[in-house]
Amino acid sequence: MVNRIEKIGRFTSSILITIIALLITQIITYVIYRLTNGNMSLSGRIASFASPILISPFLSWWFLGLLLRISKLEKEMRFLATYDTLTGVYNRNSFLSICNSILNLLKREKSPLTLLYIDLDHFKNVNDTFGHDVGDYVLKKIGEYLKTSIRKSDIVGRVGGEEFVVVLPKTDIQNGIAIAEKIRKGIACLEMIYNDKIIKITASIGISSNTYLEYIGIEKLLKMADLALYHVKNNGRNKLYVNQDCIKEKGNTEIMELIGFECEK
Repeated sequence: MVNRIEKIGRFTSSILITIIALLITQIITYVIYRLTNGNMSLSGRIASFASPILISPFLSWWFLGLLLRISKLEKEMRFLATYDTLTGVYNRNSFLSICNSILNLLKREKSPLTLLYIDLDHFKNVNDTFGHDVGDYVLKKIGEYLKTSIRKSDIVGRVGGEEFVVVLPKTDIQNGIAIAEKIRKGIACLEMIYNDKIIKITASIGISSNTYLEYIGIEKLLKMADLALYHVKNNGRNKLYVNQDCIKEKGNTEIMELIGFECEK
């Protein structure tokens, strides 16, 4: 109902309600006079027309305004409960909930999933050098970049101050690495200008996947990617690293190349 009101507009909706009220009033008046065998006087006819025309527009306008305000507040509350208000990506709770549902579906389909844990390098320096308003601007731009650089089926969330997570359903670890490298390079090349200040930043990415593992939950995958990210932070930053527990056939040459995979700056 609210969607229809928003679509046709408050003014048009108020007119329609007034017309309906007028028709209902005439029908009720006619039925009453027919049942009582009374004659409708001129003043009665005028009153039956004037009452809904004078009263209904004001009441309907007020009621519709109240309904639209309530609907707007509900949408705002739903947004605050689901999304990170600064970056526009999913907040931690909604991100984990959605990913758990996706994992349950992928388990039945026996499809892989790869998770990218992204941390902005030396982000504290941005806040200290340019101020927190610039830091917020950078986070917003990174959020926008991540949303536009992934597929519609992928999920991106903000799980910490400068930490983002991207989940890639139906993506094995090899393809996940390729996407992670694309994102890493994209962030490094992203030119952000705030009040004539050019801000450049890089990102480190830890990778986990259930490609070669039995079914594990999103919290476990997140922890595994976080451990891989920790390795990157201690080995130069602006790189990728795959959690070694995600590798099944460690004797396989192709898979061995993914163990501790790091890309150059």
